[in-house]
Amino acid sequence: MKIHILGGGIGGLTLAHYLSKSNNNFDINIYERNDIIGGQARSKSPLNHDYEHSEYFWHTIGNGYLNLLDLTKEIISYDDKTVYEHIKPLNNYIYSNENILFNEKENSFLTSTSLWTIIKGIYNTGGYLTFFDIYTLIKIFFQSKFICRERLDSYDNIYWKDITSKFSKYGKLWIVESTSIFLGMDYSKLSAQCMMNMIRNNPDYGLNNSFCSFNGNINKVWFDPWKKQLEKNGVKIYTNKEIKKIEVELKVNEYDENPKLDIIKIIINKNGYSSTHDDIETKSRGILDITSSGSASLQDDIKTTSSINISDASSGSASFDIGSKDDIYINSLDTENLAKLLPYNDYCKLYNLSKQTQTQVLYKFPIKLDFNCNTIIILQETNWFLMIRHEGNLWETKEIDLLSCGIGIWDKKGTLHTKTAKECTRKELAEECWYQISQTIFYKNHIKNNKSLKDKDLYNIFPNIIETLYIPLPEWDIWSSFQYNEENKQLESWESKFSNNKNTWKYRPILKDKSFNNLYHSTAYNKTETNIFCMESAVEAGKHTCNEILKNCDYNNFINIPKKQNYGIVYGLICRITRTIDYYIYKYLF
Repeated sequence: MKIHILGGGIGGLTLAHYLSKSNNNFDINIYERNDIIGGQARSKSPLNHDYEHSEYFWHTIGNGYLNLLDLTKEIISYDDKTVYEHIKPLNNYIYSNENILFNEKENSFLTSTSLWTIIKGIYNTGGYLTFFDIYTLIKIFFQSKFICRERLDSYDNIYWKDITSKFSKYGKLWIVESTSIFLGMDYSKLSAQCMMNMIRNNPDYGLNNSFCSFNGNINKVWFDPWKKQLEKNGVKIYTNKEIKKIEVELKVNEYDENPKLDIIKIIINKNGYSSTHDDIETKSRGILDITSSGSASLQDDIKTTSSINISDASSGSASFDIGSKDDIYINSLDTENLAKLLPYNDYCKLYNLSKQTQTQVLYKFPIKLDFNCNTIIILQETNWFLMIRHEGNLWETKEIDLLSCGIGIWDKKGTLHTKTAKECTRKELAEECWYQISQTIFYKNHIKNNKSLKDKDLYNIFPNIIETLYIPLPEWDIWSSFQYNEENKQLESWESKFSNNKNTWKYRPILKDKSFNNLYHSTAYNKTETNIFCMESAVEAGKHTCNEILKNCDYNNFINIPKKQNYGIVYGLICRITRTIDYYIYKYLF
């Protein structure tokens, strides 16, 4: 059986990993448009050094990433250790708020499952929750735990910010706006279903409720060794190969009430890719209208065969055809390219509803700073809710240091250029973030008065300055796919990052596509128990899709997938009873 995996992200790589271990003689092929694998989790070295690299966004491992942790124990890194051994805790948290600088060791209060710990943590950072905030949180907690799945999914039609709209200033800051930086979501569009599902599945186990990360360039630590291991197991990985076209076929049978499509071949561009970034129209393209239920309905102008363009090949570029309708095809692409490959209703709607802009700025220091541990700095007083990760210590750099600044809020204007983050050029974004950092008590205590910098002139150490204010600016870098569009006057990326926005759940794909005979999905935006767009969701989807393929091919050597909900006997029984009762109330009374 030949399997074609479209995209070299974590979901597709995980599927290839477990299929290649199943000893069922699958012919597995992965096609990746970039020159390295890893999808949106990959990293690069802008200055050609292992430790000086930039990322699309941070690779943070949360508590309960059970599937990812199991997988990393099976992959040998560059130094003969497992990838799991390269995971390190982020064990120091600094909260900067006007005149308060609060230091928290080991775990952030935001990773706690205890409401009291969250209340105390917010108080220590100079804020507080009102009685109404606490009452609303308790109400949401019980709703999330005890309502039926059908009612929970109906909250996908509601913004998270709307059910928390009456929160106090600090309630909105820590319970709503912080989701952008801690979860990588667009807080202004985030669905209530996503947050309530997280509360429902929040485990009391994992990595001691702390955030963790890799202690180096993720491609060096994980993806490059993984590629070698997969190839050793017979997986063929083709980089710099963009899917240019897909051909599908529909055989009309008068006895078939729900006819399905077959992918009959794909056409691949040999010479890399050309990227575009536009809204994708919701059209059936004269073949099928794929409804939100996943079924296919015929259109009046139906055709038996169609060629669907994914991108315009550059002049003179060479391409080749692969595949047949007897093969299995796996979607492991981002939502933008899925919608271009298969421009049907659900996929186009999913892309247009879920896309967001989010990235980070990497700052380089020519000397080591005197942080003693793997530190996260939360600058809650900044307009953009900036959060800094001390990359230099995490990656154990020797002669330089690195601070990576994540941007949480993209719809508020900055204080230097008075633009939103999306309206800034790359240079303006780096200047604005550094200016906001320079106005905090953290900057005064840990940068300006840092022991390593105290006796040195920052104007001589840093190569740049913010010209309008003559403030020294470190060397910086932003992920290369983010470029300023002069026509639209905004920062855009051709790698659209998924966000669990309102109304996206019903359009997210399941493992086996209901409208195709030979198409599966293995992505971080699959419908999974993890639910949010993250590395754990991608690994979980890869495992489930592997089992689905094995089942449909009549194999029974399934892989183990750990359950997220770690309920005790009594608590589990209460949840089961209340959810069953609520199911009948929701089904028959609403």
